[in-house]
Amino acid sequence: MTGVSGPRTRRWTAPAIVTAVAIVGAHPFCNWMFHCGCGLVSLTAHCNIRSPAPPHCPWCAQPIWFALAALLALVAAGIGIAASLRRSPSQSLAVAAGLVGLVAGGYAAAAITLAAR
Repeated sequence: MTGVSGPRTRRWTAPAIVTAVAIVGAHPFCNWMFHCGCGLVSLTAHCNIRSPAPPHCPWCAQPIWFALAALLALVAAGIGIAASLRRSPSQSLAVAAGLVGLVAGGYAAAAITLAAR
């Protein structure tokens, strides 16, 4: 076992990339969905939860919704990766399918959040 690259390490490539994108893009996605002011670098420093008057960002005002949204998005990404890898061993296709699942899961989570308010 001299090489680092192999079937075991390649198995984690797509999930690692998609998870990193999910972590980095969580607050910008929040701003994209709710126009709240969250940002990539500023995080929640400019979010509308800091203003006294509503509307307030539902994910920042109630972090449980943010956690549930992240969970739904990551599950959808995992389903996309798994479905892709069943058809083809291509890691780039798996990453693409995972990113599509991530965004689709995020959209679904935003819709559920808004419907539950």
